[in-house]
Amino acid sequence: MNNNKAKVYAVKYCSYVLILLALYVLQTTPGFLSVFGIKPNLVIPAVVCIAMVEGEFVGGLLGALGGMLLDLGAFSVFGFYSIQLLVICVAIGLLVIYLMKNNLLSAAILCGGTALFLGITQFFFLYALWGYEDVFRLYLTKILPTGVYTTVFTPLFYWGSRKLYDFYQSKLEL
Repeated sequence: MNNNKAKVYAVKYCSYVLILLALYVLQTTPGFLSVFGIKPNLVIPAVVCIAMVEGEFVGGLLGALGGMLLDLGAFSVFGFYSIQLLVICVAIGLLVIYLMKNNLLSAAILCGGTALFLGITQFFFLYALWGYEDVFRLYLTKILPTGVYTTVFTPLFYWGSRKLYDFYQSKLEL
């Protein structure tokens, strides 16, 4: 690999990291995109869509990074989201390579499934397992709407990650 390609790869991956950091800051900003007290989790559609265009290795690494960012703001054990998003993004990268088409419908399905899976595991390990009363209402009023609201942002991240990937691929082909 020549020096120019190494620079393009470095800028490409640094831009992904900066995007994830910016999205984390935006999603943790009080009141930003809040609708009836429900806020979207912007890191999830970003890492899912990046895993779809970049493949399993880069997707897994950035999924783990996105999970670490989510762990920073979570009221759970550090690594709870990191491990899950690492495995999920590797699986998404492999699914898109071998089984699924890389289109917006697949992105919406994978993003919604990821958001709901993370919400279910959070609900189970943080609330249901401990036997709190009326936890199903919490699931219906907070966790499920957050997963749906997160999925709404999938088209933005899908097209953005595709454009970013195509831009850097055109730089690498020169």
